[in-house]
Amino acid sequence: NAECRQELADRMVEDLISGDNQWCDIIQVWPLDNGKWCECEDCQEMGSPTDQTFVLAHDCRQAILKARKKGRLNREVRVDVPAYHETLPIPTRPLPEGFDHEGTLVIFFTIERCYSHSLDDPSCTEINAGMAELLKDWTDNPECAFKGELLIGEYYNVSSFVSLAIPFAKTMAIDIPFYHESGVRHLNYMHVTTKYWGTLSLTNTQMAAQLWDHTVDCKAYPRAYL
Repeated sequence: NAECRQELADRMVEDLISGDNQWCDIIQVWPLDNGKWCECEDCQEMGSPTDQTFVLAHDCRQAILKARKKGRLNREVRVDVPAYHETLPIPTRPLPEGFDHEGTLVIFFTIERCYSHSLDDPSCTEINAGMAELLKDWTDNPECAFKGELLIGEYYNVSSFVSLAIPFAKTMAIDIPFYHESGVRHLNYMHVTTKYWGTLSLTNTQMAAQLWDHTVDCKAYPRAYL
């Protein structure tokens, strides 16, 4: 529904100008969290869920640029969209004309990945091998219409772990350099606790150290931390 998309984009801009999000520099446009997608003819004609998400992101980004040009919005606001579950595959169609790649970022979520293996471990044929191929499509596939930046959304404290004291030192030591080698320059994880970190203290500090320098000695780091 093009009118519905435009209404959402316009209201989003008003919120960025004078609403609850008037201090935000990043707006995340998420259609569904593992939900059911509309199967009407109009939606099917738009392409895959990934294609549909990019159309919505385009409308939102263009509304921001329009407000910026008119002087109504006094700052830059980036639009983030998720590569998540149904939208993990790359777009199957060209992006809308005039799509702003620089002002849009894709968050590649490693949802339901295996943590017994690194993401690029080819022996993890059941899960991670497929996930790594999807990521490679976003970073290396010349047929991928999106040319902007990627952010990795990891799950070092996903709700299914129920805050168990699970360390990720070995996982991060392999995965973060792999993400960097793939061309990714942004990473965060769900869900960051605000206090009572416990063993997450090591996860958080090592992650910060690796994001500052992806070549940090991860064998020495835990010893120095402890």
